[in-house]
Amino acid sequence: MSPESISVMDKDALTSGYRDMLKTLYSPRIFYQRVSEFLKSYNPAPSVRGDKHISKNVRALLKSILFLGILGNGASQWYYWKMMIKTLIFYPKAFADAMQFMIYGEHFRKVANELLVREKETAKSRYYCKFSMLFEVNLYVLTCHRPLPVAVESYSETLLS
Repeated sequence: MSPESISVMDKDALTSGYRDMLKTLYSPRIFYQRVSEFLKSYNPAPSVRGDKHISKNVRALLKSILFLGILGNGASQWYYWKMMIKTLIFYPKAFADAMQFMIYGEHFRKVANELLVREKETAKSRYYCKFSMLFEVNLYVLTCHRPLPVAVESYSETLLS
């Protein structure tokens, strides 16, 4: 398989930019601004009143109030309540959609944070793998004069047994 595009950027600059993008893209303030801009031009379709969906919507709203508005962290809480009040006053027809976007934003924020944590752990493990391989190669150079792959293979076998 060949990549669809080849980056001309330095790998460290590219990964650093990716990390910065993940940190800011779903931050509460930036996400709130994007949803607010969206609501300015959004015309929701007329809602069809169905009794069977009302209980699900009310339950989802109550859960969002609990988890985002009460138990959330400071910035998320602030922008959640700000969006709720702003939507109720200026865009009441889009209230359900705005609350849904705020729930999506919280989910995306959690996923982005998990990706950042995994990326840090992967970087550490790559460093340790490189270090251990370098250790094995140096051990080989110091102890024997066989071809490198055989030495690394036999050393790995002795570690495993």
